[in-house]
Order: sequence, then structure tokens, then C-alpha cells
Amino acid sequence: MKIKESSSFCIAISSIFGATTIDKKNLSHIGFTVKSITTIWKMKKKREIDKKISNFESFIKRNLLKCNKMMERFMTTHAKWMASKITIIVDENCKTPKKMGRPTLHYTNAGTRLKRKLASDLAIDNNNNTNLLMHAAAVSAKKERKTDVAFVLTKTIRTPEYPTESKKHLQLQKPIPLSPDEALAYLLENSLNKQQYTNTRLLNKRHNCDIYPSYNKVMEAKLQCRPKCIEVMETTARVPLQNLLDHTAHRIIKLQSDVFKQFPDASEIKLICSYGFDGSTGHSIYKQKFLTEIPGSQLSDHSLFVTSVIPIQITDTYHRNIWTNRTPQSIRFCRPLKIDLLKETTAHIIIEKKDLDFQINTLKPFVYKLVENVDIVVTYEMHMTLIDGKVLSVLTGTKSTQCCPICGVTPTKVLEITDFSSETFTPKLGANISVVPNVPYDS
Repeated sequence: MKIKESSSFCIAISSIFGATTIDKKNLSHIGFTVKSITTIWKMKKKREIDKKISNFESFIKRNLLKCNKMMERFMTTHAKWMASKITIIVDENCKTPKKMGRPTLHYTNAGTRLKRKLASDLAIDNNNNTNLLMHAAAVSAKKERKTDVAFVLTKTIRTPEYPTESKKHLQLQKPIPLSPDEALAYLLENSLNKQQYTNTRLLNKRHNCDIYPSYNKVMEAKLQCRPKCIEVMETTARVPLQNLLDHTAHRIIKLQSDVFKQFPDASEIKLICSYGFDGSTGHSIYKQKFLTEIPGSQLSDHSLFVTSVIPIQITDTYHRNIWTNRTPQSIRFCRPLKIDLLKETTAHIIIEKKDLDFQINTLKPFVYKLVENVDIVVTYEMHMTLIDGKVLSVLTGTKSTQCCPICGVTPTKVLEITDFSSETFTPKLGANISVVPNVPYDS
């Protein structure tokens, strides 16, 4: 019995047994005054101590009677119990003196450096026997029901080549499959047909590298790139400007959703676009009769008149550039609005300009649902910049190619005028020149 206190109880125990550490072999004074000890404990009112003393007293009384109150027989019969010790804590406020230095940490709570030191000490104690340590780790893993760890360790012990094979397998990077949109971009970029794409996909599958989606999924992704309400007739293919802009805004926000999530306050954005039209001639003529006839126009597949739109950039109400078209001159971002088998004439240019102005004036904002309870309102800003000098001369009413199509100044007047800030250089009515924001693009 070890008393860890310096209270009056310790003094009483010392006076009875002669020491603070009591060995049960010193029970020659078995007739000790239990009453005096009990009185001291009652003064301290320690229920835990009373219970221990009661158990100690009852054990002695019960077993001493069984031994006919013979001390020698009692000590022989209960020699193991006599060799043990009992610790009684009298005062809870009195704590055992702490060990000096840093506290000892368990491996689980230790840092990287201490873990390495503990593992090194364990290896040194076992003479760096790798098989023994792995076997011990496998046994420990089985007891902790970590079957996967136990299987790997057991496999490593039994098969020496297993670690090398596992290392090679782990170092091999798994192939990353292409999304349908990425596969569609690959197919269009390389001008592949259906058979060529299918052969490429099958070849990769035979070499355990199934990264290409099926051709049907690629075609579904291609259909997602088409706007709604496309009208195709014998000599004309067109789509309403509202539908084309809504589809363009939807695709840009969808593909750049991660970028838009970085601007949670950008609830209203503006899509800036450039538009225009131009004609071309010299195409192949086929001996086909057109069923449709347009008064005043010569229908022929020799000429082509195309109206197109190009998205330039997206800004918010705080004038922050959220998205920018870095290749505005590339055909990848050129979105056809209308294709006519017509020759570029003055009358057709004016008709097309009036039709575009009407559609621009009736444009409505587009609402895109980015995430739940987060809507983005998209408005449009159109700039007519995709035109050449001929179209500009027609729109401004300039009949001579030598005159300036904006202000109408002739070369003779330019030589005579010395004040270039005069009203002579004022733009004519109808010379609506749009200026697109300065956007860097790849040459």
C-alpha cells in the first residue's frame, strides 16, 4: 500500500506501520487499530478511501477466519495478494510530481520527425530486419481489421517482385477521357469524318486507352452548338438575331462557368458583338433550276451574300472584363446569321441593313440560371464593323470611290483645306461608325 500524501493520514499510517510504503507482508500487526484509521478518514470525508479501506478490512477478516486466525497459514495461502500494493490517494489536490522534460508523445500524436525517430529506434531494436517488421505490421493490421493493408504486406513478404510491379503500376498515369465537347473540337480541328474518328477510337480501345467518347455523343454535343429556329429554304438559310445571341451567351457562360463563379456580384452583364455582311462571287455554277423567284434579283449559286456576328467580350456593370475573345478574326467565333444565294447589290445591302436595325432595336435581355437562386441577366451591344469600303459607301450614299465615305470630302477639297477641324470633315448622316473596345487578339 503506497500513500502519496503528506497529510495527517500519512502520519497516522506511518505511526502504525512504520513507513509510508506498506508491504502486505508486514501484516504481523493484523490487529491494527482500524478504528483510528477510520476516524481519520471520516475527518477527511473521502468516500473513495472509505470504500478501499472497507474492502481491505473485509478481505482480511473474511480470509483470516477461514485460516482459523492463523497468521502463518494466512500469509502462505494469500502470498500473491500479500506481495501486491495498494495506492490510496487522500487529497485529490495533491498531484504526483511531473516528470521533468518534454512529455512523451504517442506515435499517432507525434510529428513527422518524431515518427521517423520512433520508427528508426524500432528498426534498430530489431536489427533492421525488414521481413520481421513487415510480418509484425501485417499481424497488427489483421488485428485492427485493416484487411487491405494486411493483404499488401503479406503479398510483399511472399512475392519479392510485388513491390517493383506495384511501383511501376503507380507511376503510370491513368488516361484522362475526353469530354464530348473536347472530342468535337478535335474532330472539327482535324477535319475528320465519321469513319476516321471511329477508327481512331477503336485503335485506342485496343491499346487499353479508351479516352474518346462514342460518335453518337459527339453528335449530341454538336447539336448543342446549334441555335433554335433555324430556317433553311432553297436560296436562304437564316436564324433570328435574338436566338443567335441568346445561344451565344448561353454557350459562353456555360463553358466559362468557373470564371463567372468568381464574380458572384456580376448579376448583370453585357455581351459586346461585332456584326456586318459582305458578298463574294466566282463560285461554281451548277445546272439546277431554282423553284423560287425573287423580283429584281438574279438567283444563282455563282454569288453568295453572308451576314455574320462575332462575340467580342463580356463586361459587367462594374466595367470588369469577365470574358474576352482573344481571336476575334478567327472563323471559330464567326457565327453566320444569314446566308443568301444573291449578288451583293446596293438594293440588297440597304434591305439587309434595315432588317438588322429592326432586329437590334427589338432585342430583349437573356436570363441564364448559373446556380440555384443565382440568375445572370445578359444584355447586348452591337457594333457594325464587319463591312468593307463598298458597303460603307452604299450606306453613307457616297457614289465616288475617291471621296471619303464618312464625310464625303473629295481629294480636291482635302488639298485646299488648311483647317482640318472645320465642319467639312463632319460625318455625314448615316455614317454610323461603331468603335469596338480595344481587345488584344492573337495575330
